[in-house]
Amino acid sequence: MLLAGEFAQRSESEIDSSGYVIHTLVASLWCLLTTSNFQECVLKAVNLGGDADTTGCVAGGLAGVAYGVKSIPADWIGQMARKDDVDRLFTEFADLAKGLGQQGAS
Repeated sequence: MLLAGEFAQRSESEIDSSGYVIHTLVASLWCLLTTSNFQECVLKAVNLGGDADTTGCVAGGLAGVAYGVKSIPADWIGQMARKDDVDRLFTEFADLAKGLGQQGAS
């Protein structure tokens, strides 16, 4: 389906959210391409049903890249379990990625 092109034009009934890796990727991209903000994308993904947590996670990651971290609703962030641990891991990852990027530029 991904290679068929124009899959963003497909109806929701044609999108499978089974958890199979290709289905997850297609469903997540479809949600991103058929919405206009982070919250709408993630809600559309989880409302597809099936393996909703996996599709919601992948769609949320794509939407975060597309719209930026600041687009994530503050009340969603406030409800996140182990937020301090996630913040610490994110900072460590960003520092590591920045260091790798500087090595590659040398």
